[in-house]
Parts: sequence; C-alpha cells; structure tokens
Amino acid sequence: MSEFIRIREMLNEAIDLWGLEDIVTRMLSQRLDREVNEIQKLKYEEYKKGA
Repeated sequence: MSEFIRIREMLNEAIDLWGLEDIVTRMLSQRLDREVNEIQKLKYEEYKKGA
C-alpha cells in the first residue's frame, strides 16, 4: 500500500508542477491505475479464498 501512496503523492506533485496534460503526469497516472488494479486483484483473491 505504501507504493500506492508514494505514486499518488508523486502524481499530485506532477499535477501542481506541470499540469494535467504533461507526459510525466500522464505516465504517473497510468502507473497509479496499474497499482490500483493490483490492489483490487489482491483483494478479490482474498475474497475468493473466504467464499
């Protein structure tokens, strides 16, 4: 989860510095999306184990 927080903070800083249309901002946004996807996948796997 700390990786998620770190990426989110980097994304917020990139938005402040370069705006929403910058390539760095877009790349960080995509990276954050992948991290969220991984977290959701892990939660789903835990759910399946309990079901």
